[in-house]
Amino acid sequence: MAAPLAYTPPPRTQPDDAHAELERLVQLLHERDVLRLANNALGAAPELTTLLAELLDREGSRRLSYNLARLVALLGELDMARIERLIPALESGLAALEATSADETTQPSGIVGALALLRDRELWQAIGGIVAFLKAFNRGLGE
Repeated sequence: MAAPLAYTPPPRTQPDDAHAELERLVQLLHERDVLRLANNALGAAPELTTLLAELLDREGSRRLSYNLARLVALLGELDMARIERLIPALESGLAALEATSADETTQPSGIVGALALLRDRELWQAIGGIVAFLKAFNRGLGE
């Protein structure tokens, strides 16, 4: 989640006139180098627009804009409650993966290890979930 901004506007002591507000705005834009950036961009406008037009006229750029539009539409359709459930699950899965790779204890191998895995209920639930995902994904590809 995004953190709230720490900026609190100062209380209004007296009504400022438009000229004073404009001077403060121009001063802030100057201090943050926004005016210099805008001046440089406008100074390079003919070359910059030619370059941008050439870049946007490529087939890859057209595909990119189409894909971005589809991605934005997809993100708008996602249910946030489902996403909020997936994020902690992904974090705990990654933590378990890291712990497993750092774990130096030897697990039983061979038939004994395989039999131990066959009795692991959590493993079968995970495999069932992966298989259900793959089936639904495959059905989606077939449509």
